[in-house]
Amino acid sequence: MAAIGWYGPLIDLSKAGSHVGEYVQLLVFVHKSRPIQKFKSPKEGALLRTDIQVGDDTRSFFSVSLWQKQMGSMVFAGDVILLQNVKVVRFGETIEARTVHFSSLLCLVHPYDLLESKGVDDLLANCRVGNTTREKLRKVIEWVKRTGSTDHNVQLHNYEKRQLLKNWKVNEERKSIDCISISEVSCLGNSCKATFYAHIGELFLPFTCATDGEKERVFISKRLFMSGYNKIAEDFICTGCKLCGSPLGLAYGSLQEQSMIPLYCQKSSNRLHAICFIYRPFLLYVWDQSECIPLFVTNKVAELLFADITAEKVYLCYTTQKQNWNLDLRDDHEIGHSDLSANADSKAADSRPLDVKKTLKPKSNNQGDRKNPNFFRIWLILLKMLLQQGKNSSLKFEITVNTGLDQESGRFELVSMMMPCFRMDGPV
Repeated sequence: MAAIGWYGPLIDLSKAGSHVGEYVQLLVFVHKSRPIQKFKSPKEGALLRTDIQVGDDTRSFFSVSLWQKQMGSMVFAGDVILLQNVKVVRFGETIEARTVHFSSLLCLVHPYDLLESKGVDDLLANCRVGNTTREKLRKVIEWVKRTGSTDHNVQLHNYEKRQLLKNWKVNEERKSIDCISISEVSCLGNSCKATFYAHIGELFLPFTCATDGEKERVFISKRLFMSGYNKIAEDFICTGCKLCGSPLGLAYGSLQEQSMIPLYCQKSSNRLHAICFIYRPFLLYVWDQSECIPLFVTNKVAELLFADITAEKVYLCYTTQKQNWNLDLRDDHEIGHSDLSANADSKAADSRPLDVKKTLKPKSNNQGDRKNPNFFRIWLILLKMLLQQGKNSSLKFEITVNTGLDQESGRFELVSMMMPCFRMDGPV
């Protein structure tokens, strides 16, 4: 589809905000292309739209909507394309581009060409474009090669092709796919393992029976810094199987579709559950500059997040501290009642409360000691450290992707998390 002419300048994506409402030309790399969506219009009938996410050397991620069916079928992840005569629009605080009836799309470089070529000059030699476009193409290709986005897209295409050719499953250990952003994780179309870097934003603990007044309980970051006594440990810990991580008590939320207690343990040799206190399954929301996704966390992985502190240790220290806390309240109440009913002189009344408080003060130390550390307090400190929103550095996450589930039901399940060690040339 050839355009009549250029109705605007060739711009960098970083300057798109200065051209809202105008027609421009974009030379970009395609990160992902979403399936064609259908919309019904009373005037124009059925409309077809393809959403693509692109980037260049000035801005890593930018959204473009293609409203022509033939144009949507021409673009694939890993291509370097030239979008001609597209309009920059604003939706709230979001800026994106969309095609019109006289827009066109030209694929300049395919992903296999990027991998097989000897250098940038070889790719530019086969492109019949002007000097301005050629210089922009050079910058985009160098940026793509530097970030390694093409390698990921080609490997993913080959993996999907092999899956279509086979009609049997082979038990083989697949290596994790290294993704440069959460956006790439979201567009993975096959079940696999993946690694990426991101920040922790929120910890979500769902409840099926939460009332309107209790909705704040599901957001752990808001409760950690609330003054007063709260039951965060009681909501976080439940009775369950330490092998499969399934809660065996009351309904625990909508993280998984099955609401009934599993009859057999899938990870036990005798199919019997090993009952103990476990961490209730929760969602750990992580984010980067491109997107935010929830990671499904089970009991075993939760123990890794909390420095190998089991739920039983936390709950035991919590109940001990709760008893001491209740004892202090009861002592204060008894002391106040005895002062009001005492019929003694003022000197005895002034000295009595101090003596009674000393004798009734619990001997146990809530802070813990070296032999008996207070795991509940340590666990709370770790939670607060993890949820320092906007202050922590990025972490490396390894997940399993199950495309048969949605995001809130465990599509991305956390396997491990580590803190990378950075050098001058990048993370180790």
